[in-house]
Amino acid sequence: MRRALSVISLVLLSASLALGPGDPTYSRYRVSSVDTRISQLLKLKLPFVEVVDTEAQKACQGKSGQEYFNCLKSTATWRVPYSTLGATQEKARLLRKAWQRFEERYYWHVINRLNNPALYVAYCWVGLRGGELNPPTPEVRISVDRGALPSEVPGDSAFRDRLFTGLGLKAPASAGQHALDVYYPLPQVPKEDFCDNLSLQLLPLMYI
Repeated sequence: MRRALSVISLVLLSASLALGPGDPTYSRYRVSSVDTRISQLLKLKLPFVEVVDTEAQKACQGKSGQEYFNCLKSTATWRVPYSTLGATQEKARLLRKAWQRFEERYYWHVINRLNNPALYVAYCWVGLRGGELNPPTPEVRISVDRGALPSEVPGDSAFRDRLFTGLGLKAPASAGQHALDVYYPLPQVPKEDFCDNLSLQLLPLMYI
């Protein structure tokens, strides 16, 4: 443990010495580190980055005399997911695929119920279907929801409003993406996904 701490201290010292006189001092307002607690690592998921407002943390210690780790539990600390860009894009692709599957399941369940027995025989008995749902990897587009940011930060009550004024309000990155890539006249999901609770009923044929 002491050896690991020594290595970390050496890395941090080297980074601080590498900063020139005109370089920003990133540790002045915020510091961050990867959350490598055993309790988190045992979940077999990528760790979280812990961001600490150092000035708010010092104020917490000065006013209440609390320990360092108690102050970290206050509003001076945030935890955000830490993952690679590729992993984030793949998760976004899978989320979009799940939404498309939901749309296909709902649509074809209703269509088969209304057009029984013709479509029921074709899709739930024979199992006719179109292609597979396989949305492409989405492009990277960054947007920030207003509710995702604190209304103010210590010493700057107009932080959020000023930020959005400078960046301009943008639509969510997922806007307009909740749709199938291709609309086939055949299901793109297996019959098990939409034939549940359906049975053959001899009703007049109809089509919607």
